[in-house]
Amino acid sequence: MNKIGIAFVLFLVYSGLNAGTFEVLADEDSPIVGGFEKKDEKKAWRDPKVKKLIKFGLEEVHKRDNQHLKLFAIKLISYETQVVAGTNHRFVLDCRLPKSKRMFHVTIVVYERCWENHIELLHYEIAEYMYLSLIHI
Repeated sequence: MNKIGIAFVLFLVYSGLNAGTFEVLADEDSPIVGGFEKKDEKKAWRDPKVKKLIKFGLEEVHKRDNQHLKLFAIKLISYETQVVAGTNHRFVLDCRLPKSKRMFHVTIVVYERCWENHIELLHYEIAEYMYLSLIHI
């Protein structure tokens, strides 16, 4: 047997002996491949692109749900992204109606393909949950 053959056999034997010793180390906070990845809400709230996506999503909710339900975001509760054939942006927001004390908890998912300048609202949920007058500061 030549030197290359011996080296190959030794490699196979060594690989076989160590096959069970390698572990895949993953951080608990690392995103699941294909799943949503959490983003920093405070940084996102200041990002003009994120503000544009939120505004678009809320305007689409206004068009689809109720012409009288024009919501304004007052706080970004959570922001997550998911890479697909583009990007899904999932926002959970505290919103209110103009000149009203009614508060709403709103979840919107906005799909974006930035290279085609395409944005669409995929999903939304609205829940009225409090009046501002109930908040004691």
